[in-house]
Amino acid sequence: MTATVSLSRFINLGINANTVRPYKPFSELSDKYRKQVVFASEIIEFSKGDSVLKGRLDRSCYYYLLKGKLTFKTGMLSKKTISSEDKNALFDIGTLLPDDIDIIAAESGHMLSVKIDMMDAALAWTQASEAASESGASANKPVPAPTISDDAEEENDWMSALLAYPLFFNLPPANISRVFALFEKIAVTKGEEIIRQGDEGQYFYALIKGKANVITDNQHDRPTAMLASGSYFGEDALVSGAPRSASVIMTSDGEVARLDRDSFQSLLQDPVVKYISQEDVGKNLMKRTVRCVLIDVRSREEFEHAPSPNSRNIPCRELRASIAELDKESLYLISPEGGKRSELAAHLMSQANLKAFVIQNV
Repeated sequence: MTATVSLSRFINLGINANTVRPYKPFSELSDKYRKQVVFASEIIEFSKGDSVLKGRLDRSCYYYLLKGKLTFKTGMLSKKTISSEDKNALFDIGTLLPDDIDIIAAESGHMLSVKIDMMDAALAWTQASEAASESGASANKPVPAPTISDDAEEENDWMSALLAYPLFFNLPPANISRVFALFEKIAVTKGEEIIRQGDEGQYFYALIKGKANVITDNQHDRPTAMLASGSYFGEDALVSGAPRSASVIMTSDGEVARLDRDSFQSLLQDPVVKYISQEDVGKNLMKRTVRCVLIDVRSREEFEHAPSPNSRNIPCRELRASIAELDKESLYLISPEGGKRSELAAHLMSQANLKAFVIQNV
């Protein structure tokens, strides 16, 4: 058994944003964020007879069986087999497996290991941007996708790369849509100095189009790095305002997007999302003085595969269209299974003057 994140293996095995689209909740992601999640994942390959995931089942990951067949014990004398052809294989197979299970490959194949927090963030970014678009906020529309390089045929939306950038990864879901509005786009020309070594940092930059060199100590003939479309620089300006450690000079005409420190700090501020403990949920249900409605905001496929008892399923991406139909006198308790989507849903509902709480995970 081997595990790899090599781009060549993704290409050779035909694993890409399109081939994972049927898997849940990959199907809920926009194309740009699906691509981000796929290429941040790990491929696990196995041959017939291999012991798979023994001693390394990581509950912080989803496991998707893309090809092959696995067998595992479900009791002293019973075994279960799951094939990549099974309907259940469209979902995380980790939900079927206890931690200490010994899995044997009945056929050669491969699976994809996906970090749950990466998937959760991508879902929130996808549905927050959809919500912003539906609200008619034209300022929140993403910037048109730039070209990665002169030779690349495939275009990449520079905003999608923010998902993998540590400074932006954990933004509160309700603030994600504001990112699109706060970046300022600027046309730049060849030879233009975007930042200068020694100057105080004021902005974080994304290179949308064009190329640039990173220069230190005015050694223009010896750039320390070369930047292409989709690159980011100047991040220290967002956290410390320390003097620039290098200069960045355009080597072609292009376009940059910049974000100032105050705007970034405003994005980090959590909006008011209310939480409720499992104990208080029980108390409210027992009181019967107010109508309590349990809401699950996962996709319909996720909900049908692993339903939340006594919950009404309103997928997050459908919530805005359904809000007007919801009773304003009821108390809405949102299940935590939706992750950051649950937080986003609570924010959208509170904006509509509904009493909504996210149930805290135990």
